[in-house]
Amino acid sequence: MVEEGETVRELFASLNCSIAADIAITPSTAYGIATAANNLPLSRGQNIVVLHEQFPSNVYAWRELSKANGGVVLVVERPFNNDWTTAVLETLNAQTAIVTLPQCH
Repeated sequence: MVEEGETVRELFASLNCSIAADIAITPSTAYGIATAANNLPLSRGQNIVVLHEQFPSNVYAWRELSKANGGVVLVVERPFNNDWTTAVLETLNAQTAIVTLPQCH
């Protein structure tokens, strides 16, 4: 089973110009995001950027992290022109510690 997992990691890495060590296989989205949230630093006053109407698993863990560390979750509202890139870039600031975005919305 481990060998199959390593093969999958290598194949996926070849699709996105990375290496197998960059790829994590997790049992669920919520588990993967919770693991990331538990391992990323966040200091009081720093913020985490998420998108409005984001998949819940990509919100709950970050809310808990910010609550535990005195941070803030900034929600990027859906822009009228649907230009998410500009909306996200305009939200980033010197206090931004984490930006957690889906590959599509």
